[in-house]
Amino acid sequence: MTAQNFHTPVSNGAYGMAEEGLGKWSRQCGGEQRRAVRLSYRLAQDMPTPEHTLIDRICASVEAQGIVLPRAFVTEYYVSLKTNPFVVLTGGSSEVHTALVQGCAEAIVGVGSSQYVHIAGGASWPRGTGERGYYHSLLERFESLRFLELLQEAAAQENQGKTYLLYLDGLHPDEINHFFSSLLWLTDEGEKRLALPGLPPEQQPVVPDNLFITAHLQVLAEDYRLHQQVLRHAGILRAPQNVDRCLSQRSLSLPAVGYQRIMLDSVVHDVDVARCKIGELLGEQYVNTLRLSPELSRLLWRGGVVLGSKTLRDLTRYVANSFDKKGHGLFDASDPRRNAQLALDVHAAQRVVWMLPEDHAGALRQEMTDYRIALLSSV
Repeated sequence: MTAQNFHTPVSNGAYGMAEEGLGKWSRQCGGEQRRAVRLSYRLAQDMPTPEHTLIDRICASVEAQGIVLPRAFVTEYYVSLKTNPFVVLTGGSSEVHTALVQGCAEAIVGVGSSQYVHIAGGASWPRGTGERGYYHSLLERFESLRFLELLQEAAAQENQGKTYLLYLDGLHPDEINHFFSSLLWLTDEGEKRLALPGLPPEQQPVVPDNLFITAHLQVLAEDYRLHQQVLRHAGILRAPQNVDRCLSQRSLSLPAVGYQRIMLDSVVHDVDVARCKIGELLGEQYVNTLRLSPELSRLLWRGGVVLGSKTLRDLTRYVANSFDKKGHGLFDASDPRRNAQLALDVHAAQRVVWMLPEDHAGALRQEMTDYRIALLSSV
């Protein structure tokens, strides 16, 4: 469904994930839990796993729209969807972003499904309306685009096994800031709520976990900054600048309920569960020493960036979500430790590049972006 016109000093070491508790998996999981984890995440080497097949399907669906994206970037987007409350796409062209999000949606829920809502439009907020006018216009659009109905449909008990995807296309930075720091907010318990004006907190609609939100950010001008709350919670991905084209040969497919459940069953939100999963896969000793690569640590040191506890928890979840339920890495299926290191560095570089102080936002941001691209190219 497409709807139109939506308008501090730092050490030079290590940033060890064990410091945030990643190495505590053996104390967090009791005997029965650990045996269950072993059964759930035991390595299997015999055949392609469902999540790898799903990522292949997403790549094929994107290509059906005439765009060829690196599989590693598609994987990064898919893992970010599983990990973050929402994903913001920057860089590249709107055509690339739409191909990625729509390709992902069609691969998971099928072509033309009402479980995918694409809100496209013009970003008139900073120039044309005031906040009051924008709020009024925003609420009108929600009603006309059945956004609230989408939340209710996704939250219904009978739809818990279905995946819903929302794409906010072509938003101005002010709209991103407003939507993801004022209108959509996270509670201390990790719930996503829609803060509609006039409703008390307990009546504000909950955004269910089976609804995945992506926003496309228009070119970020020098005089516009993303709010810290957006930077803390979002997975912000820079799309490739140059992509290959192919002849589009679209083939319709039936809604793929099985793929929806594969994605939902593989999502890890709880940090303790994430630590248990990583510990079982990699071993306690390795987990205790899992750190950012020396090159990335040096870049953070130069930028004066310290990874806080919230970022470290997000990194833990991201690493866990980069493995499927059988223990195969989604970036590197054959080497679990290399997959964990890739996931850790890729996500850290993606998050930190937006935390750099203004006086480092030029050359150092480019170096960090180049480092992330090199990592993805090595997959």
